[in-house]
Amino acid sequence: MPKPRIYVDTTIPSMYHSRRTDPKMIEWRATTREWWEVAIHACELVTSPAVLRELARGRSDLVPKRLEMIEDLELLPPHEDVDRAAALYVRHQIMPADLEGDALHLALASYYDCDVLVTWNYHHLANPNKLDRIRKLNEALELFVPRILTPQQLLEEG
Repeated sequence: MPKPRIYVDTTIPSMYHSRRTDPKMIEWRATTREWWEVAIHACELVTSPAVLRELARGRSDLVPKRLEMIEDLELLPPHEDVDRAAALYVRHQIMPADLEGDALHLALASYYDCDVLVTWNYHHLANPNKLDRIRKLNEALELFVPRILTPQQLLEEG
């Protein structure tokens, strides 16, 4: 049985190396680390140059550790169909108007048939209120519809 292909967005290495001390962030950091230790061996983890760019723009001294964490993951290359899908997510107001951010992550995970897009971004990506709209648009574009889950949800599924 093939390993599940999981697109790792920017929130995962950011949370893994977070220093935030509020209880929710401490819990998310622990969950991310627990999930990562399983996923790095049990899954085909992929990411993109867009994630590298977002991480590199950070001002924290943790940027090198965040980049190092994903340096061995396969990078999904840009493609005009990915750009077109991202633009449609924005045009249909499913994703915010940043073609280098969430819309691009979703388009990459969809175009490259990732089973899951893993994220802590509840506002734009792991938002249950957007799932039907994402599904309908992806089906109209004849794109795969990845599941959009948090590390917590993936751990709960086993």
